Amino acid sequence: MPAPWTVGRIVDTAASVDAGYRTAFLLSAALLGTTGLLAVWRPRPERDALVLAAEAPRLKERCAQNRSKGPAK
Repeated sequence: MPAPWTVGRIVDTAASVDAGYRTAFLLSAALLGTTGLLAVWRPRPERDALVLAAEAPRLKERCAQNRSKGPAK
């Protein structure tokens, strides 16, 4: 995972350990805030429902084909 490595690099290259952890914490907070805003802004339930409804027949067919093959070995 890149997160522990990244935090370690930030702490190692900072002027002090406190400054390194502060920077790593602020970076994590900025990433969390950005992804949180994207999670609130990006989903469109009406559009997603239309897309899923359009794909439903194809997905049902694929499920039926998989069921007819039997359990995986």
